[in-house]
Amino acid sequence: MRRPLPRIMTCHPVRRNLTLKVMQKRQTNQLRKGRVSLSDARYFITMCAVRPESRLTEPVVSHAIRLALEQSVANKDFVLLCASLMPDHVHLLIRLSQRLSVGQVVGKLKFLTRKSMTDTGCRWQANFFEHRLRPDEMASPYALYIFLNPYRKGIIQRDACWPFWIQGPADFDFTVHLHDGKYPPVQWITSDLDALGITANHLGQD
Repeated sequence: MRRPLPRIMTCHPVRRNLTLKVMQKRQTNQLRKGRVSLSDARYFITMCAVRPESRLTEPVVSHAIRLALEQSVANKDFVLLCASLMPDHVHLLIRLSQRLSVGQVVGKLKFLTRKSMTDTGCRWQANFFEHRLRPDEMASPYALYIFLNPYRKGIIQRDACWPFWIQGPADFDFTVHLHDGKYPPVQWITSDLDALGITANHLGQD
């Protein structure tokens, strides 16, 4: 049975200027060590633009990234559990298929979005971060981290809806605690990640 394309939650765009901190450059040559691709395994992935570029949420680029994700899902490269586009990076939570390795998945997404990236004057970093979830590990804490990212970074108010959050066919238990089914409780934004059941050293640096 063909899996459905990711369900994109529509929200009103954020109408405010975003002030972003320039983040430290990754040591990307360290990210290749120990990388293993297993079909049907779940992966938390972070793809970053060359910093301090912060244009991934601009209309041309964000539309290209969404299309690339939809095309990859339609081609059964992976199942998209959820994703979020941030101004200078993208978080993905996927279930890998048998078609491609993790590196090939990321390489394909970068290739499909390269023209739009170039047209807006930005480009992807050469590498990426990935963490493979254990078979018995819950995916919900990773999805929660991805969902909370724009709120915890302070680029959106708690009572606003981030228009670049994408939820696939998976249901995550944290969604039942959202205010009005959309907004995170304030304590989720101010609490340490450990208090939310999120293991920080599995997430890299974003």
